[in-house]
Order: sequence, then C-alpha cells, then structure tokens
Amino acid sequence: MYVVHEFSDNEEFNNFFIGCDSHTYLLDIFCSTRMEKGANLGIGGSVADDCVICPFHQWKFRGTDGLCINIPYSTSVPKGSKVKKWISQEVNGFIFIWYHAEQTELPWDLRVPMGEIDDAFVYHGHNEFYINCHIQEIPENGADIAHFDAIHKKNFINGSWVQKKRLFGLGSHHWKAR
Repeated sequence: MYVVHEFSDNEEFNNFFIGCDSHTYLLDIFCSTRMEKGANLGIGGSVADDCVICPFHQWKFRGTDGLCINIPYSTSVPKGSKVKKWISQEVNGFIFIWYHAEQTELPWDLRVPMGEIDDAFVYHGHNEFYINCHIQEIPENGADIAHFDAIHKKNFINGSWVQKKRLFGLGSHHWKAR
C-alpha cells in the first residue's frame, strides 16, 4: 500500500507518503537531482518499501532520513543527495508535523493510546464570539494573561472604554492561565 500526497502550508511545499511498512514519512516535495531543478515527487512519484521514487530520473529517497539510496543508471550516489525529512508522528489517525526554525528534534512524545483517553477528551461544546477589533490583536493579547486581568476584569461590558466607570460593577471576568 502506498500514498503520495502533496500539501502546502506557509508557502512550504511538502510531500507525505505511507511506505509499504505502513509508516508515514514526510519529505520536501521537490527532488534534489542535480540534472534538473526539482521534480515534484507528489506528481507521478511512486513508493517502494520505505522509499519514494522521483518520477523524472527514478532516484530513490529513503523515508526515514530523506537520503538518496539508489540511482538506477549509476553505480554510486553523490554525497549530500537527499531531500529534507520533516519530523512527524501519526497519532490516532492524525499526522502531526513538528516545525522548528532550527530543525531540533521533537521534545516530547505525542502518542496517546486510544484506551487511555478519558473524559477530558469529550466534546463539551463550543463558544463563538464576534469581536470588533483588528485580527492581529487577538494573538497579541491572547498570550498576555496579565493584560486580561488588569484591563478586562471589571469592564468586559463596556470593552476598553474605561471612562464609563458606572458600568464597572455590572459584571466581571476572571482570567487564569494553567
């Protein structure tokens, strides 16, 4: 069984495939052959064992590390012939990709066996809010828990209109980080 699939996130193109060993591998989408400027492995590429094969020149890249291990028309493989391998884990049917600017190893294990899932994983509903602000303000202020308690604790009804002091006593929010 094999799957070669292309996807894009943040202008970086990636390719994932499921090898014959049933492991999921994530490599850069473009082949690193020196004869051509990057064939798309997701279009016409094939899978053999735990490797993906370039559709243009049949270079074979190992899924475990992205290293080119075979060039069918050559007796040797040039040093440094590889495609970037991304750190990923498949957990409970989802593929998680570890993206780090310095390409460090995954600092923790994501695996949660299905038998260990408890009530904390039960769907409890959702909230939806319409907020009159610039989209940039949400992530900037969302991480600043001290800001929420100092600014929004007593004046959530009148927003940030602090001059309207008579509305302060109508309600309050309590913010905590865990």
